[in-house]
Amino acid sequence: MKEQFNITGMFYEHSGYKCRKYLDIRCKSSNSNIPDLMVIMMNPGASKPINGVDNSCEVTLTIPDRTQDQIMEVMRNTSRVFARILNLSDLRTPKSKVLYDFICSEKSKCFPHSIFDPQRNNELNELFIKDVPVIFAWGIDPALNHLAEMAIKTLKIKSPIGKLKTDSVLAYYHPLPRGDKQQIQWVNDITHMLNMVSAKKTFRFFYAKKTYNTWPKLFVLSDDGVLYSEYLNHNKLTIYKESVSCSGFDDNQFKWEGYQPIVEINRGEALCTRLTNQVNWVEQYMQTYEQGAGVFI
Repeated sequence: MKEQFNITGMFYEHSGYKCRKYLDIRCKSSNSNIPDLMVIMMNPGASKPINGVDNSCEVTLTIPDRTQDQIMEVMRNTSRVFARILNLSDLRTPKSKVLYDFICSEKSKCFPHSIFDPQRNNELNELFIKDVPVIFAWGIDPALNHLAEMAIKTLKIKSPIGKLKTDSVLAYYHPLPRGDKQQIQWVNDITHMLNMVSAKKTFRFFYAKKTYNTWPKLFVLSDDGVLYSEYLNHNKLTIYKESVSCSGFDDNQFKWEGYQPIVEINRGEALCTRLTNQVNWVEQYMQTYEQGAGVFI
C-alpha cells in the first residue's frame, strides 16, 4: 500500500527537541497540490525523515509509522488523494507517556510546540485547508485535553469526522487502538463517516491553465460520466460536455480541443478558482445537479 503514496514532512528542532511541523500523504497518481483531507492527531510518533536530517528547512521524504498506515487505508477506501496531518503537539516520540509528561511539565512552555498555539496562527493558516473533511483522531488521554480544546476552538469545525468518546467533547479515539480488530474497526468507521459526508460529492474536478490565447477553464466530471465545462468563446458563454468514464478518466490523456491540457484538482480548489471575465460556476452546477436537475444533460 505504501508504494501508492508519496509521504513527506517538514522536520525541525527546537530547544533540543526533535519535532515535525506537518506530514503530507499524497497519492502518486494524483497531480493535486492541495489536500482533500485534513487529519488532526496527537503527535508525530515514530515518523522520521529518510535522509536523517532532523532540522531542515525543506520538505523531505518521510518514513511513516503504523498510525499513518491507517490513514492511507482510509484514503484508499474513500478515493482521497492528498491528506495533510497536523498534530496537537509537534514533539516526535513514539512513546505516549513521554509526550504526556512533556505536556504536563514546565519544559513544554519553552517553545510553542503546538500548531494551534496563538503564536503560530500564521503557520496554521498557511497549512490548514478549509472546505475539506477533517478527521479528529488524537486519542482520549486527559493529558491532551488542553491541547484538544485549543485545537477545537481554533478550527471551529462544525462536523468533524472521528470516533468521539462517550460523555466527552474533547476525546477522539486514536487511529491505532490496541488489537487488530479494533484497528480494522477504526478504519471501517472512519471510512463510513467520510462516505456519508461525501455522498453528494459525486464529482471530480479539473483545471486547464491559460494556453496561448485561450483562457483558463474548469471542468467537472460527474459519476454518471458527463465531463462538463462553461467557458467564454469570443465573450459568449459556451457549454461543453462529453461522455467519459468517471473512474477511468485519465486527465493526462485529455486535452481540450486537442491542445489545452488539464490537471485534476480537489473540490476546494475548484470552488476557489477565479476565471477570466466570468463567475466561478462550479458550486451552482453541483447544487443543481445534486437536486436532481441533471444540469444541461
